[in-house]
Amino acid sequence: MIIKRFLDFVNESYLKGGRQPLYHYSRRPGIIGIINDDVLKMGSVARPRGSKAICLTRSPYFTHDGVAKASPRIVLNHDKLKNDGYNSLPVDEIGIAGNKSKHSGNFTKSKFDNIKSGKRPVPNGLDLPKPGWMGLEVEFEERIYSDIKDIGKYIISFEFAKESDIPKGDLINYLEKYPHIVINLYDSNKRNTVVDITDKIIEKDKVLLDS
Repeated sequence: MIIKRFLDFVNESYLKGGRQPLYHYSRRPGIIGIINDDVLKMGSVARPRGSKAICLTRSPYFTHDGVAKASPRIVLNHDKLKNDGYNSLPVDEIGIAGNKSKHSGNFTKSKFDNIKSGKRPVPNGLDLPKPGWMGLEVEFEERIYSDIKDIGKYIISFEFAKESDIPKGDLINYLEKYPHIVINLYDSNKRNTVVDITDKIIEKDKVLLDS
């Protein structure tokens, strides 16, 4: 039994490769735009104001500002991105606010006295005051500061909480160009739980085309 668990660990953690994948949450129109352009473009970020970046996370439980937890998401291969020069950098928005400075690209976790007062430990290591800042207590945000061209090369999967959000026609055409990409459904309450529905979507599309 112990040996089996160890082998499962080796298969899942090592043989599947590298680092935790990166998640990018979007909305259905955004997903369609990414597919049609084959580019993941920078968007406006909360802090510092006026800045642009691609917002990412390694946690399936975190989404960026204004995007619901049940929104479509793209799962990206961190190693391939890094190998091609797309470096994801950790972000500490509270540190940016407390320091009142521009984001230089790699902000360390904040240690400001006014933030540490009333502190409590949180999963990403930040000490946050109990009132306010509630939405950032599991931030886990990273950013890439350039558009990513030929984004399909780096996509592991498209993941949807609702099948009705899937732009089937656009995705089917995209998968012809990038057949390695998988289409998953994920549980919006247990967001690390996914089901591969690629074949189901492709079969439905073939039936519609043949009818």
